[in-house]
Amino acid sequence: LLANIPQSLNTSFGAPPHDSDMDQYSGFIQDDWRVGSHLMLNLGLRYDYYGVVKVRPTTPVEVEIVNFEAPTDLRKLDFGALRDPLRPYEPDGNNFGPRAGFAWTVDEHERMVVRGGVGYLFSPHLAATVRHSAANPYIPFRIVYNRTEVAARNIKWPLYTDESRVFALADAGGRRSVFSLFDPNIQVPYTIQSMVSVQRSFARTMAAEVSYLRTDGNDFPLQRQFTQAFDRQTGVRPNPALGAPGGYYVDSSQTMVYNGLQTSLRKRFSDRYSWEVNYTLAKSEATQGGNLSAYYIASFENNQDFWDPEFDRGPASNDVRHRLNGSFIYELPGISG
Repeated sequence: LLANIPQSLNTSFGAPPHDSDMDQYSGFIQDDWRVGSHLMLNLGLRYDYYGVVKVRPTTPVEVEIVNFEAPTDLRKLDFGALRDPLRPYEPDGNNFGPRAGFAWTVDEHERMVVRGGVGYLFSPHLAATVRHSAANPYIPFRIVYNRTEVAARNIKWPLYTDESRVFALADAGGRRSVFSLFDPNIQVPYTIQSMVSVQRSFARTMAAEVSYLRTDGNDFPLQRQFTQAFDRQTGVRPNPALGAPGGYYVDSSQTMVYNGLQTSLRKRFSDRYSWEVNYTLAKSEATQGGNLSAYYIASFENNQDFWDPEFDRGPASNDVRHRLNGSFIYELPGISG
């Protein structure tokens, strides 16, 4: 501090005013079939097409999403040619989601029912996940210099945004500058939802249920922090020509899994009251919290190793091992008149 040797410089320039849009088309077909008097089948198929988030300035100041073709080696960060700012990544039209389910009434008195099903569900890229890289093409949303880069530029404290802007323009050298980059073939996230449950009634108003649920999440956005992509010994980045991007490299390599055992005991409303008790035993883990959001609204910590995101695999952000809740309703007697 006394020698005025900064450890890092983090400057956020922000983004000029802009708007965005994305095309999305979906359709589904589904029907039920009764097989005998005790079995009901449900089959369906859904299709989703997700276009590309397109950003346009709303003032004379330029705004665009800067993205490059995929690198030949991510460890070298040797990204390819500049992509069209209105097509920073490819649309995803290969999203067919089948689903199937059944309900089987086990006994003649219809006191026990077994239900189950499985389905594929696709989600669009949230606009914020892509739009956070929108900025002036020559001045990125944010730059972050580490100690080695600070020393090379002889940066001292204090340094204000207008002064830091000079370094950002010099790094760009007339080329498009980078905040965040995307895998141009990034896939939309999807989950495989599966469940099986047994429901049993007791007398006229009591019912118990035990269910097993599983969610497998695939192609979730993984956001690798560019500030972690440097040599730990020298502080040098693999590709200095990329500048000092303060954002993320986003691809679709995050996965998550949820397993839950859900139980409930319910009394239907009668004699002026009802109640229920529910208990869930569950476990959920993911590569990076299991979020679909952009980094600034997601509930995960930054990754420790840019090139080994599985190193941080652990409980998802919504992981709750035990959950017990209940409710009770009592209707007061009416007042005559």
